[in-house]
Amino acid sequence: MTLDWNTSKVKYFSENPEKLWVTYYEGTPQQYDDVNAETKTLIFATMAIGIGNVKMNNASDFYARFKIMEKYDRISLYSRFVYDENGNSELEYTYLTPDVVVKHIGLSTNVSYVSKKDWIARYVKNSANSKYIEDKPNVKDLTKLYVNLQEEFESHFYAKV
Repeated sequence: MTLDWNTSKVKYFSENPEKLWVTYYEGTPQQYDDVNAETKTLIFATMAIGIGNVKMNNASDFYARFKIMEKYDRISLYSRFVYDENGNSELEYTYLTPDVVVKHIGLSTNVSYVSKKDWIARYVKNSANSKYIEDKPNVKDLTKLYVNLQEEFESHFYAKV
């Protein structure tokens, strides 16, 4: 099954249509156009977090699940090389913020919804089998972290209203 996505209900892209698609490697033989890195990551993340639509009523869940994956799976929203004056490069990571989630409200995919309880159980089970996750979470601690991350999102969001 293919991953289908739609941004037609994302207010940010309705107001800034030029921000959805970007050109990579401009002026080189490798040049191509694609969805911006931030949005593309969120589109693909819907599969891992079990939330196919970003809405006001689930934005804090979207945020919490992604942040859990940042913590345990060491993922980021995107990364890029930054160069100093001597030409030395360093990888710079950008992480998910509440503002990024809010900016993408209206994004939809054909991913099925997984309940919080089922997602946490699946995540704990998969983490237990992962050789890459050193600090393996348990259901109790992950549930507490999930709630704290939801509150973090909501306090940030409502502070701006």
